[in-house]
Amino acid sequence: MNRYYQVKIFPSIFFIPFLFTSCTSNTVENLCNSDHEVKEAETVRDIKIDVEGKQYSHEIAQTSYFSNVDWYFGLDNSRNCIDVIDLTNEKFQKSLIIKNDGSEGSIDVSDFYFHNRASIILFSEQGEIQIRNIEDSLINEISLRTETILEWSKEDLTAGIGDSQANIFFDPHKNYLYIPNVPPVYYSDDNYYSAPTILAFDLNKEEFINYGTLVPDDIKNHKLTPTTRNDWYTIVNSFDDGDILVSYFDSQFYSKGKLNNEDSLKMICRSSHFYSQEIPPIDMNDFNMEREYVIKKGIYVEGFFHPKYESYVNSVRHNQEFKNADGKVNNPFHADFSILILDENFNALEEFKIPTGKYNFNKVYPHSEGVLIMKENPNNENNEEDLLEFSVFAID
Repeated sequence: MNRYYQVKIFPSIFFIPFLFTSCTSNTVENLCNSDHEVKEAETVRDIKIDVEGKQYSHEIAQTSYFSNVDWYFGLDNSRNCIDVIDLTNEKFQKSLIIKNDGSEGSIDVSDFYFHNRASIILFSEQGEIQIRNIEDSLINEISLRTETILEWSKEDLTAGIGDSQANIFFDPHKNYLYIPNVPPVYYSDDNYYSAPTILAFDLNKEEFINYGTLVPDDIKNHKLTPTTRNDWYTIVNSFDDGDILVSYFDSQFYSKGKLNNEDSLKMICRSSHFYSQEIPPIDMNDFNMEREYVIKKGIYVEGFFHPKYESYVNSVRHNQEFKNADGKVNNPFHADFSILILDENFNALEEFKIPTGKYNFNKVYPHSEGVLIMKENPNNENNEEDLLEFSVFAID
């Protein structure tokens, strides 16, 4: 089955604990070109789902295509459920209720992956896995709280960090589950980069196979800064040769390679026509300067692989002025954003701007007809509270 998968991380937009000075190597810099075509956005269809008066808040969402239907699955922690929505026929199907009260069979879900109707993987930050089917019957339970992992992490198996959610990734080549992890014991500038950050778990054998990092030497040695927060990343793809591809939040770069194989690691650059890093340095101890920096700077949101089009899709929030024409302070959702498309070899193909003020640059997903974007923007007074709204934009 073609795997449509995208997990979004929603960090606090004004929390930037450290920012390194960047000195990019020539090898990577030469790859950062923006000679691709800029096109007009072409809307394929608009989608409206009646949510029957409920307030939906999907911390994590995934889209899939099977049975000639585009599906949307949203994890709502406030309602303890995964909502199943038929995008093709614009129908709400059902909510899979998750027990999390500590009783038998319950799980405190922080992430999930919908593999198929017979296999929905639920994951908790405490290292518990449940596999259920679409009818919500329990298929299997697995505990990841082994002595080895507990000794390493010192606490719970924490996928993600702070106010982020987990970001598990299913590797269909090996039937592995990759679990990003930032153990608190390693969270410091001096030793963070040597910490293992991805764990590979074999679902067939129900055992850990490997754990390690995909952080290249150039980042460890501060020669190249991929992002203001190096622990914000998404596992984008896996390959039959064992390579894993990671997309960093707030960064031009992917890193690709094998766990615990430094020689295999390389940086891959993506470059938007609309993004500029030419923002004056700031004093990170000055809140007002930090706020201005966050509002003015652009962001490369984590990318995802689109299996149907064999391409990588990246949402790019553009740079903007700190204040608008009326002198009011902007916020990040006032900024324009665009969709950048790379082919399977990471060559930029095209980029198109999304209409301003209507959409959420954090909520972009694969769809059988192109790119699905949630029509949700906190600055849009016309948001319909009783509807989940999306638009599908074409990919050539």
